[in-house]
Amino acid sequence: MSILPEEKYLSQEEVFTAFKNQLIKDANTGGITLNEQFITKNLQSNIRYFADIIKCISDTANGFEKIQRWLYRVDVPESFLKQKLQQSNNTDYYHTIAELIIKRTLQKIVTRYLYK
Repeated sequence: MSILPEEKYLSQEEVFTAFKNQLIKDANTGGITLNEQFITKNLQSNIRYFADIIKCISDTANGFEKIQRWLYRVDVPESFLKQKLQQSNNTDYYHTIAELIIKRTLQKIVTRYLYK
């Protein structure tokens, strides 16, 4: 898996705090509660954590709708999600969704940070 150039910005406390707060805010909007202590400066750890959360959510009533709201809130287009899922035939579905959420959120935060 490729590392985003933006990942290096997570070492800056201001960016990491904004990243964590944005993840929590976007999840809450979709009716999903995150435990902030599990959000780290390591993208791969975050992706694994979010994949587990998404898997648990998908097993609940209205879980699919919550995940869709979360993806919409983070601004991951449905067409891009479908494309990524088709490209990653052997990759875990939940992992792919988690990766898209994490990377898009980080991208937004770093863009704000660089242009403020």
